[in-house]
Amino acid sequence: MSQEKSNSHKFDPHKLHLIEFFITNESIIQPETFSKESITEYDSKIGVAVAFNIADKLIRLEYDIELNTNSENEKEAKAMFSAIFIYEYEDFSRIVRVVDKQIKASAHLGSIIFSVSHSTMRGILLMKLSNTVLSDFILPITDPAMEKYMVKKEN
Repeated sequence: MSQEKSNSHKFDPHKLHLIEFFITNESIIQPETFSKESITEYDSKIGVAVAFNIADKLIRLEYDIELNTNSENEKEAKAMFSAIFIYEYEDFSRIVRVVDKQIKASAHLGSIIFSVSHSTMRGILLMKLSNTVLSDFILPITDPAMEKYMVKKEN
């Protein structure tokens, strides 16, 4: 997939709709004798993969996060979540096209769907991690321009 700038077809975020969301993997491991107060920091890895269903005019983003504590505990706590976000865009054929058997997408599309998915995951993690030793972790607000530094998953 390549991104292209198209002055004639501006991307309108109001035409983007999240139509389906589901968690495909959820795992929280917290050792029995873990002291939450001894956590010094959290390590997190985020992976994203975007795919298009041209026939149905849908956009799919898979979002994976792996979270580990760094602490003075003998064993660390960790969590892993995978989620699928399905979006539709009202003028799909204007922002996603197939040219010479390659998908061409609006330059703004990736940043917008990453931002929406990331902020949705922030709320989900706040809920899922409450009442665990990982409850103080908050997924940071991320500048969409930083998306290029995220780990890209191979489809």
